[in-house]
Parts: sequence; structure tokens; C-alpha cells
Amino acid sequence: MPLVIRSEQPGDEEALDLVNFRAFLAHHTESPVPHVTEHDLARYLRAYYPGFDRRYSITAWDGSRCVGHALFTPARIRLLGETVRCSVTITVVVVGRSAAPSPSPS
Repeated sequence: MPLVIRSEQPGDEEALDLVNFRAFLAHHTESPVPHVTEHDLARYLRAYYPGFDRRYSITAWDGSRCVGHALFTPARIRLLGETVRCSVTITVVVVGRSAAPSPSPS
């Protein structure tokens, strides 16, 4: 099945929370209590940042399973003495794609 890349859509939130959690969990194994870390960013931006725009939340799907997420947000930065508009990468995560079943020997 081909990998599908698209913008986040309403109803994707739970799958995105899971893919972000799975991707960043390995970095926070020293504590049994989860902290607000990278895996929480998408959820908090979606809920509390007025500039959040689903068009800049790019998802990768292997069938019905979310396997990747890249989140961008608009920003203004100083560049060569001027303030310019840009898009800033907040998080990029990729988890393993499910392997296709092997054919059984005949």
C-alpha cells in the first residue's frame, strides 16, 4: 500500500498524539511520570495557539496507521536586519512502517 502524505484533518488528533508519543518516548525513559515534552507540542498548539493551522500539520499514513508527522508554525524572525515571515519546524517524527506480510512458501 502506498504511503499517503496529507495535511492533518479533524479526527486525526488521537493518531497524531500516539505517533508523537511513540517517537519521543525513548528520550524520556528516566522518569516513570511523563512530562510535558516534544510529544505534547502538537496537542498543546492545536488547543491553545491561535495561529495553529492544520494545513501546516503534515501527516504520513500507512493505510489507517499514522506513521509520521511534521508540524510547522508561522513565525517572524530577524534576518539581515529585517523582520521576515517564515515557517518554523516544530516537530518531525517518523515511526516504523508496518511490513508487508511475506508470501507463504508453496
